[in-house]
Amino acid sequence: MKALLKTLLVIAVVLPRAAVAEIITCPERFPSAEIRLPEGQTGRQGTARLLSARLSGAYMVSGDLYAEQEFIPDIKKVPGGHDITYSFPGNGRWLVCEYGGSARLAGSVQWWDKLNPRFTECELKLRETRLQHAESKWSATANCK
Repeated sequence: MKALLKTLLVIAVVLPRAAVAEIITCPERFPSAEIRLPEGQTGRQGTARLLSARLSGAYMVSGDLYAEQEFIPDIKKVPGGHDITYSFPGNGRWLVCEYGGSARLAGSVQWWDKLNPRFTECELKLRETRLQHAESKWSATANCK
């Protein structure tokens, strides 16, 4: 009976925390798209072609959309990449996935994914898979709570 009560107590404490955690993953590729350009001063109209690009890095931002990173995360080097822990100091939480770069955090296209405002901490796992005769392949997964 004592063991059952202990088990129920552990479940009551652990389950609410597990229910709030969420895993967010950057898509491996940014999709191709066609974008209608506004009419320029020359009177010409055009369309931009955004080519598909591979994930090249990711980071997190606290603040407004397109804000500069305003806090320093805890970075741990691990085999194959980094585990980066972010504690959010203010409003606005974003996972920024970068595409098209040849090195981590050097992408030319960004995907800003708005996170749940209740999250206070996220651990971002950046992993690199080195490919023979090609650019590295990256993955980025955030575990937020």
